[in-house]
Amino acid sequence: MVNFAGSQFQISAIAGNYFTQGEFTKNEGILLNHAFKSKEDKEMFAQLINHFVPLREDPSYEKLKKASVFNFGNVLNGSNVSDFLMVMFRKPEMFVEKAIFMSILDNTMVENGKIVNIREYVKDKYKNRYDSSNNFQDSEGKIDTEIKELQKTKSITATKKLENGKLVIPGLNLDNKKETRRITNLTRNTTNRVVGSLSQENINKMQMSIWTRSMLTFKNWIYPLLETRFSGIRKVASDDFSVEITDGGLLEGEKYDVGRASLFFGLMYDSIKERQNNILNILKVNDAGVEKLEEVYAKYQARYYKKTGQRLTMSSADFKDMIRNNLRNEIKEIGYIVALTSAMFALGIISPGDDDDKATKNRYRYYQRALDKLRDEITFFYNPNEIRNIAAGGLFPAVSMITDVMKLIKHMTEEITGIGIGGKKGRTPAQVRKDAKPLKDVLKLVPGGKFPLMMGASISDQFAKDFDVTIQAQNTVR
Repeated sequence: MVNFAGSQFQISAIAGNYFTQGEFTKNEGILLNHAFKSKEDKEMFAQLINHFVPLREDPSYEKLKKASVFNFGNVLNGSNVSDFLMVMFRKPEMFVEKAIFMSILDNTMVENGKIVNIREYVKDKYKNRYDSSNNFQDSEGKIDTEIKELQKTKSITATKKLENGKLVIPGLNLDNKKETRRITNLTRNTTNRVVGSLSQENINKMQMSIWTRSMLTFKNWIYPLLETRFSGIRKVASDDFSVEITDGGLLEGEKYDVGRASLFFGLMYDSIKERQNNILNILKVNDAGVEKLEEVYAKYQARYYKKTGQRLTMSSADFKDMIRNNLRNEIKEIGYIVALTSAMFALGIISPGDDDDKATKNRYRYYQRALDKLRDEITFFYNPNEIRNIAAGGLFPAVSMITDVMKLIKHMTEEITGIGIGGKKGRTPAQVRKDAKPLKDVLKLVPGGKFPLMMGASISDQFAKDFDVTIQAQNTVR
């Protein structure tokens, strides 16, 4: 549940360019309820998946697993163990991948045999929309109307059909892998930005060391999601839909991004210094907003050139669209944080009393833990305590495993001999044996063993006491 919710929060941070959050949520509903219009519609979706291969995990993966010489009845091989341990992560992410793919198809059409993004196609007609506040107000409604009309009449979702059981997209040759690959790359890159994924080059370098390789097991999602919020101006790998080569041989229309939080708080600082509500002005695109957007564009052009020695090839209108979209998404994320924090306070106010029955207390404890996990998911990149926890331990699973093994040896020795190794002084052998918890250390070392510890402690105070599990200490762990 928490992993799924985290994906929804991240979608809200990047939506607006290729699809809206509303479109994504609609497609999630279709997948969740299997609400395809007909069997033919469901069959076409399956064939779209096969043609475009938008999922990060290649379809041949399952076939290769079954063909493995180490299959052992398809139960005990390494791939199956990995799939079992990660099922709570893999399933929600695959669900999100398919919803992203559907949302991109809703906003993609075929023009002269080429795949075109509908939003970029329409906006390209109104390149001068940011020249003045009046220009923007006049063009904004027209852009929305044209986009919706093309989605209904010319998108791949609207025009796809089955002919003799075979998928057909009018105007597009599905055997043209160079063209279909554009949607494949866009879907995979968008998914990587949602769930967190390093570039292949960085992964290859980190795989060379056992320590950084072990770090990749659980922490490789941190950097991409941190970059989405706190990076400066940077070029992003996305698509070539809007890229053009000018008469001078220069590229135009490449994609860039700016960290949402960095942008938001930078403009907040400027607002205080200049005594202007810059964020509101930019979102409204009034006269002051048009002037500020032009200033921000010039500032980021200079920053990018200073950083890379290259000029910014993003058009002025596209850059300003990105700035406004990022600001809206950051405001939404801040709203989520405030709402979840308020819910935590409200839950504390209605906490059960000492006279309430055990079932009521356990139910409250469950809701409290679930809400706390959701809050940790969204506040992870804004909470200094989370960064401290990552730095203090658990960054490298290989090191953590060594620590857990040493604790197991220590507690087993205390359990057998009754001789205290560290800890409180003056304990009797009986007290030493009572304080030792070797079973807890064994469960922590066994894959998936930590989960029953946490759940048991969540619903039973006696269980938490017997196994020395402190829930409050675990609430800050993602």
